[in-house]
Amino acid sequence: MRTLEDKLADFDRAVVLGGCKILIVARQAEARDGLSEVLRRAFPAGLDIELSSSPAEAEQRLAAGDIYVLFCHLPNAAEAAAGHLLAMLERAGSIPVIAVGDQALEAGDTDIWSMAIGLGVQDYLTLHDLAVGDVRRVVRFAIERQALQVQLQENLCELEQARTQFQSLITDNADALAIISHNRVVRYANPAAERLLGRPLDKLVGSPFPFRLDTGAMVEESIKRDDGTRAVLAIRYMNTLWEGSRAYIATLRDVTERKSAEEALALAKSEAEGANNLKTKFLANMSHELRTPLNSILGFSQLMDMEIHGRLGSAKYKGYVDNITNAGNHLLELINDLLDLSKIEAGHFELAESTFDLTALIESVIQVLEPRIASADVGLRRVLPAGEIMLCADERKVKQVLFNLLSNAVKFTPPGGEIQVGYRLNRADELVLFVCDNGIGMSPDQIPKALSAFGQVQNGFARGANEGTGLGLTLSKQIAELHGGSLTIRSAIAKGTNVLMTFPADRANVFRSPLWARTG
Repeated sequence: MRTLEDKLADFDRAVVLGGCKILIVARQAEARDGLSEVLRRAFPAGLDIELSSSPAEAEQRLAAGDIYVLFCHLPNAAEAAAGHLLAMLERAGSIPVIAVGDQALEAGDTDIWSMAIGLGVQDYLTLHDLAVGDVRRVVRFAIERQALQVQLQENLCELEQARTQFQSLITDNADALAIISHNRVVRYANPAAERLLGRPLDKLVGSPFPFRLDTGAMVEESIKRDDGTRAVLAIRYMNTLWEGSRAYIATLRDVTERKSAEEALALAKSEAEGANNLKTKFLANMSHELRTPLNSILGFSQLMDMEIHGRLGSAKYKGYVDNITNAGNHLLELINDLLDLSKIEAGHFELAESTFDLTALIESVIQVLEPRIASADVGLRRVLPAGEIMLCADERKVKQVLFNLLSNAVKFTPPGGEIQVGYRLNRADELVLFVCDNGIGMSPDQIPKALSAFGQVQNGFARGANEGTGLGLTLSKQIAELHGGSLTIRSAIAKGTNVLMTFPADRANVFRSPLWARTG
């Protein structure tokens, strides 16, 4: 379907008005015929004209809604013309109406013309002096006017819809909104502001704004409402114009609960840090107090075991001394592990870094554990690279980790099993120190427990299950992370356990031999 803009463009190209329907309302057939003839001459390329003899008859035709212009022929008598025209205008609605009289107006004879214009017709023409140019002009103007009226109505509807939506957005907004003038007076506030500030809108609007203005960042303000309750507000400002003057839009939000939660969290954190520091001090003091008598116990038990001042007598005493020595060493190990763990958790542990030969360190740990490995009847295989690697780390702590890992492997590997210990470089040039066994293993859900403090996994077989502090893997993991690395456990029931301690690439100084190879 052609638009109004298309139809109007036809006036600039040719005398065409095809598709535009024009309604002529005239009581006399002569008037209807005369108007029809002039319109067809004005638009020779095509025009759809409909005729009606009365406003009542025209009303049925207007109901179809496709009439663009209406020509209304007026009686000569002014009073009759007014009644006829009013009836026609009422039925025409927004359709442009052009009044047509019988004769040209003489000087001073403007009664019918002025009456018609005053009632709201678009134009007034005379039938006997009607020219083709006049008809084309008034029809074009009528169509343009109708298009503008339709567009205006649509714009007004859109504007009203936008205004309603904007008003709903402001009114129903969960955040409090206020317009503040440049002299700090509240010019507008939404219902949320009334609820938040605890003041009726009629008292709020027009009153001074009690908070500082800062458009650079969000500010927080504490208030006391009229009902005595207190709140913390987060306020953000934006520049705007209000009634032609500079103003601010203030968005206010109640953050009382959030601030209370933050304060409670800060207090809990402070209390936890205080308790942790207290625990560290307690462990440090207790370790000193326990080590002093424990060193005496171990020293005297070793002297008794050596029988420096003579034989003990009964052979049972020899067993008692061994028990005392073993229990004392176990207790000393527990104290040392507890102290190290507390220092690491408190952030007070410092690495004593040096560069050392990792192969030599592995051999030294194996040498200490050789009697235990032999008595357990398990095999030990070294998986060492041909090239030399110097590791930059805390040698004593790495040795402690390796001792813990090898001790666990011996403990949980049945007779006839095998343990592998060694190190390699992965594809990222990170150094991986590993201890692998084909022992009893763990299920995936048992691994987190094994890594937790005092977490000991209970299995059907565990040589010396009551030995150890339950802190070995926890400390090993913490030590690995202190070096910027990680400790990973891969295990399965009845298939064994692989423990890998990974160090960053910049900690390994590699001196490769021709046989050196990086592994995946």
